[in-house]
Amino acid sequence: MRLQRIAASILVSLLGMAVAVPNTVAQGVPSLPDKAEYRVMRDLLEGVSAEVPQFGGLFVEPETNSLRVFVKGKADEVRLERALVTAFGQDIIPPGGVEVVPGEFTIAELSRWYAVMKETAFSVEGVIGTSLSEGRNRLFVAVENEGVVEEVREALMGVSIPMDMVLIEVTGPIGGFASLRDPVRPMHGGVELYNPSVNTSTSGGCTCEC
Repeated sequence: MRLQRIAASILVSLLGMAVAVPNTVAQGVPSLPDKAEYRVMRDLLEGVSAEVPQFGGLFVEPETNSLRVFVKGKADEVRLERALVTAFGQDIIPPGGVEVVPGEFTIAELSRWYAVMKETAFSVEGVIGTSLSEGRNRLFVAVENEGVVEEVREALMGVSIPMDMVLIEVTGPIGGFASLRDPVRPMHGGVELYNPSVNTSTSGGCTCEC
């Protein structure tokens, strides 16, 4: 139950202000949970995926106060809701209920390609973050400036990553992070940041994975 409470808290804080439409920046962005919390979140998302393979991610829609869930193709909605509650607890279902929306990719597909993408993306100078953005049903790469976008695109195509799966956005330089709890925009569920100025246990950066 404690893990469910942590996961539900993360989901509300990260996805309550989630980016539902590309290029929309969340306002009043909460602090990033630490690496252990992200690992809990990722494990539970994969748990839902194991029960409902068509599951592609989720986000909270503020206007309707509903949990919108990406599904690729068709899925048993009763089974899906049961899997969400099993993973996150009953509190995961907001007053507006669950709304299934079309997804282009499953969590399993995104996870498989994310492992390839992050290594390739971070080989390009000017890349400052990557994530598996379950709130957008996409992989995400944050870059410092427009000049980096095409270089990242070419690098990812070079390892055969489907480019319709990837969002590359200019966020500007991110520097001076004191800890993993500093805010970052745009908000994504698990942003792996590259920042050589941060003293962490990882090599050349800090990892927040979801």
